Amino acid sequence: MGKIRKKWLVLGGTAALLAAVPVVLWLWPKTPEPMMHELVASAIEKTEARDSFTIQIYSTGTISAGDVRQSVQTSGYLHTEGETDYTSIYVNTSSRTENATSADFDVTVAMYCDGKDVYDNTGSVPVQMDMTCQEFQQIVGEYGLYHYDVADITDITYAETEKEGFNGGQYSVTLSKPRDEILSAYAGILSDATGETVAKENLTVLSAYVLYSIYDGEVVSQTCSFTVCCTMADGKDAYYSAVNQVAYLQSPDQAGMGEETT
Repeated sequence: MGKIRKKWLVLGGTAALLAAVPVVLWLWPKTPEPMMHELVASAIEKTEARDSFTIQIYSTGTISAGDVRQSVQTSGYLHTEGETDYTSIYVNTSSRTENATSADFDVTVAMYCDGKDVYDNTGSVPVQMDMTCQEFQQIVGEYGLYHYDVADITDITYAETEKEGFNGGQYSVTLSKPRDEILSAYAGILSDATGETVAKENLTVLSAYVLYSIYDGEVVSQTCSFTVCCTMADGKDAYYSAVNQVAYLQSPDQAGMGEETT
């Protein structure tokens, strides 16, 4: 998979959510609890401590730069079994480019790691890859829960949602900016699209927030939404927006909980 496609794959998001989530956030009540972020951090830690889990991945990244109008969608799942060190991932990524369909692509990646070796499972017969399990885990780790920097928090709101037999609701964490490594990746995407040199310092963050649905102290789903822009040499602005959703599938002990998405 090419450099650009890999970035899209990891950093894309859901366009519909990008439009819908902000409306909901403005309607939520303010909660003045000063250490609320600790509750979110604890839920992330507890969720990531699971030995086995399956998550759905759905995301869209949209770029608007000069004559370039492109949207890339990614969907798939990640499954891991801690007891056997088995991890598999299936992801399909496709793009739509306005007035340049020849630049579009549709790529499916199916891989798994058995704890010793990594295999390409796209075809009918698995093929061992020249990749270590550590390298594989670093790639799939990009699909986990988002760890924000506490110093970047500008607001947290909480809306309790009633679910029979479960306690919890939705936390919205508004940030001044995404983490630096994400800004660097976005700068690279804009550089590739515009042909100009863009550094993370050149980016203006227009919006950044993460929505966590948390029940019984664990994260059920997460939606990240980030939008940045930069000014090109001709004085026009280039934009990149990404929304990424991760939803944990039900396990027998979570029957009836379902996933909370917005």
